[in-house]
Amino acid sequence: MAFLEEDYYICAKIGQLTPRNETTNGTSPQEIVERDKRVGQCKSDAQIIAWIVFVALIVAGTAMIVWKKCHFKDKLLIESKSLIVVTLFMSR
Repeated sequence: MAFLEEDYYICAKIGQLTPRNETTNGTSPQEIVERDKRVGQCKSDAQIIAWIVFVALIVAGTAMIVWKKCHFKDKLLIESKSLIVVTLFMSR
């Protein structure tokens, strides 16, 4: 999942990050602190989105399994009732 690799999300939201050890020409310390805050917020957002997607997939998968089990259970019950009726009818 791309959201777990928060670098992709940060790049999409803010733009390419420059390494900290590079000199930033014309960038004030306040701008650097502000950018670091935005990067931190984007990392948090990426993690939250990743967990939401993960939980949604788990819930959807569980719902599909439960639906499948219940759907086939009804079919088996209908088939078994039909078999009983046919057997009773044929025995007369």
